Amino acid sequence: MNKRWRWIATTGIFAAAIFILLLAFKPWEGQARVLTEDAVKRNLLAQYPGKINESLKKGSLYRMELETNHGIYEVELNAHDGEIVALHQLKAYTPQPTKPTAVPTATPKPTEAVTTSPTDTGATATPSPTAKPTASPNKPTPSPSVKPSSKPSNNGKLLGEKKAGKLAAAHVKGKVKDVDFKRSKNGSSYYLVEVDVKKRGDAVVQVNAISGAIMSVVWEDEDDDDDD
Repeated sequence: MNKRWRWIATTGIFAAAIFILLLAFKPWEGQARVLTEDAVKRNLLAQYPGKINESLKKGSLYRMELETNHGIYEVELNAHDGEIVALHQLKAYTPQPTKPTAVPTATPKPTEAVTTSPTDTGATATPSPTAKPTASPNKPTPSPSVKPSSKPSNNGKLLGEKKAGKLAAAHVKGKVKDVDFKRSKNGSSYYLVEVDVKKRGDAVVQVNAISGAIMSVVWEDEDDDDDD
């Protein structure tokens, strides 16, 4: 009797062991449905757009070579569900920078001075900026109230007769004959320089004694003609 129960117990233990092994290894899963190569490719390209250069099935895995804009990859996928098991980059592509479209721009040309011909219709003569106004033919007494031309200051020091004579001679293009120092009632100082100018006669040039500015020019020959 004891032998019988012992045999039953042994058989039960053996059956339980086999059942446990079956649950652990699940040999029936080897007969599970395997996806086709095209189905696995579609699943891969849906996740990573590109093209598949090579494909190989090995056991329960598909091994494919995928090429995208970023490089070439070796991808391993589960043959049963198409899920990616491993992914390795074989070659990386360097992205090419997009060149901006060149927009032509007009190169500015240097401004050219336009001279107006006297024969042009509607042309208006523009006085030369270097032209200096001539004094009235009448011989008025040089007045210190005449505004001098813009000259640098001499820091309050007198030019001296020699310097004033040179400035006056250069202004009317002549030779100095006489230089007189004058001081007005309001305290301003100036020189009256008599200059001999060829083919024109004598000119009296009023020069500011401090700044050297030409204050006025009076032609003596013109005044003489008026007196006649």
